[in-house]
Amino acid sequence: MSRRAHKSSQNLIERLPSHILIKVLSYLDAAALFTVGHVSRLLHQFASDNSLWYKRYIAEFGETEELKLEYTEVPDRAAGHWKQRYFRSLAARDLRKWKRRLQRVSCHTGLPADTELVLRWGADPADLAGFRDDRGVRPAQLGRSDPSAVRNAGG
Repeated sequence: MSRRAHKSSQNLIERLPSHILIKVLSYLDAAALFTVGHVSRLLHQFASDNSLWYKRYIAEFGETEELKLEYTEVPDRAAGHWKQRYFRSLAARDLRKWKRRLQRVSCHTGLPADTELVLRWGADPADLAGFRDDRGVRPAQLGRSDPSAVRNAGG
């Protein structure tokens, strides 16, 4: 793209009225909204809008009476407040999932029974809905003294 074309497309975005830009950004999911915030200072400013991130927060985590009060009583939060709260809540939810998954302790090893599954899940973000076990070896076999079961469990 030529410099002139690049400059004119940049000016198009800058010339959009703010309410239209906010409306366009409101159709993006959280990941895209976060990414758009890294394109330019102007888009960062609009992509950090509290109303956009409040809507994302409610869509992901639900709305409680406490949240309604917090949003209406203190509307002048710092820019990015709800964005930060969204990502903190997302991280806390994922951490709770991992901790819940690691509560069961294997009687054979004394370690959490699903440690390997959790580590594999953390390395493979493609399956965020749950934990997959595609190896063909069941976790009950991993503690046995059969060397082939232990060797095959390595992946």
